[in-house]
Amino acid sequence: MKRLQRLSKVRDVMRAEERRQAQRLAEFEQRLLSAEQRMLELQRYRADYAQQLERSGVGGLNASSLRNYQIFLARLDEAIRQQEQIKRQTSTELEFNRRSWQEAAIRLKSLASVIGQWEDRARQARDRIDQSESDERALRSLEKSEIQYDG
Repeated sequence: MKRLQRLSKVRDVMRAEERRQAQRLAEFEQRLLSAEQRMLELQRYRADYAQQLERSGVGGLNASSLRNYQIFLARLDEAIRQQEQIKRQTSTELEFNRRSWQEAAIRLKSLASVIGQWEDRARQARDRIDQSESDERALRSLEKSEIQYDG
């Protein structure tokens, strides 16, 4: 197998890897978006619930209801903290995957450049051979016509 053919196969494998990395990157971008949306939903829900407590008036609630509101708000605060942690972790994983994809894309581009140069050299070599064969045919044709002319 010629070197160019082997490199083309390597390029195909690298292209598939780059595509896999790009797909993984898109998945993490979606995960981060979902984590951000979930956090915003929790924050909105907490704000709405806190406003509801204010509207009810602390004085208008019995101790048990007030305690339930406070417990529920504390649970929402904990859920928000956990969601922030998920968001940070997802963001870190996203950046790691972004770097992996960029590295794969750079390697693929470098290999494609090398293959392109080798393809150009191979094409130039074929062109020289074709030109040489064409010159040889023209020379034979010229020699043949000179023989007929002399004769």
